[in-house]
Amino acid sequence: MSMLKIRTSKPRLFSVIVFLLCCVYVSMFTAWAYQSGYRVNLSPSVPTGIWKIVSRRYDADSPDEYVVVPASGHWGYKLAVERGYLSSFTPMLKRVTAAEADIVDYDEEERAVIVNGNYLFMTEIFSKDMEGRALPKALFPMLLKKGEIWLSSENIRGYDSRYFGPVSQDILQGAVPVWKF
Repeated sequence: MSMLKIRTSKPRLFSVIVFLLCCVYVSMFTAWAYQSGYRVNLSPSVPTGIWKIVSRRYDADSPDEYVVVPASGHWGYKLAVERGYLSSFTPMLKRVTAAEADIVDYDEEERAVIVNGNYLFMTEIFSKDMEGRALPKALFPMLLKKGEIWLSSENIRGYDSRYFGPVSQDILQGAVPVWKF
């Protein structure tokens, strides 16, 4: 019987070594992907999937229509982390829907944000979040100043410029979806 234990312990040791090597490989791959600008988005604010940060800073003249708000860049991100909307390592990905010189307003009757007379889909403003906590609200109407960007979610309950107002273009990074799931 002791012979049997010796024979079964070698395959078990081999399995442990293979498992540990796989963990090291996955860790190294994850670190490389993060350093290369890849991020996983599980939030319904934009399509879920793997995203790539495509430029150091968002450029209003570039065709990028999605951006990343960095963790240290905006009070809206910090509030999202405090309230548990995001974890501190989760990127805040949003769609750019207005920029410098655009007029952003809110139609209380239609419950929608309006940009230059065009209604944005799924932009009702709620007074409380899903936990019943009061939400801040941007002041309307507004003319976006030089360097200001209006961000929107693709989810009616998304946390975006409806609540934290315009964001400085200087803190944003462009992003593109690599693989949606």
